[in-house]
Amino acid sequence: LTEKSTIDCAAGYLVRVYEFDDNFSGPVFYLKFNEQVTRRDQLLAGYNYLVKNSLWANYMLEQEIYIGLARVMGDQVLFVGRIDYLYTSYSKPDRRDDQRIGAAAMIKYSVSSNIKLAADVKIDLLASDAYDNSVSNYPIDRPVSYRAGSMGLSLITSF
Repeated sequence: LTEKSTIDCAAGYLVRVYEFDDNFSGPVFYLKFNEQVTRRDQLLAGYNYLVKNSLWANYMLEQEIYIGLARVMGDQVLFVGRIDYLYTSYSKPDRRDDQRIGAAAMIKYSVSSNIKLAADVKIDLLASDAYDNSVSNYPIDRPVSYRAGSMGLSLITSF
């Protein structure tokens, strides 16, 4: 696009045929935008419209939108953050819709040219209209929705 911004995209037409009904036929694509805002800041945004095979149903249609930021602080610290929204629609025979919101942040410190320390935090929220029938002592089906989070510390080295 310009010397400081880029757009990456791909598009196609996908046909998936299944033995038991509910075939898929339609466009699939992704669009990714990258902008070097300043010498130390980079902005990333994108949209994905993809169809994948599913163990739950014949196929799943995924639509994802995301935005991220990378910032170099000083000469040795890199901060990366990302927020995304993912809508997944499962086909027959077990139709269901999921909505997921995710966020992640990572700080990486360069101790030397081949040793880095990293700390990361991730949050994942899923809202689903599917039900968990695996536990029989509940009178009402529980949704499989969840909230999860993780934190990590890493030592990264290259040889």
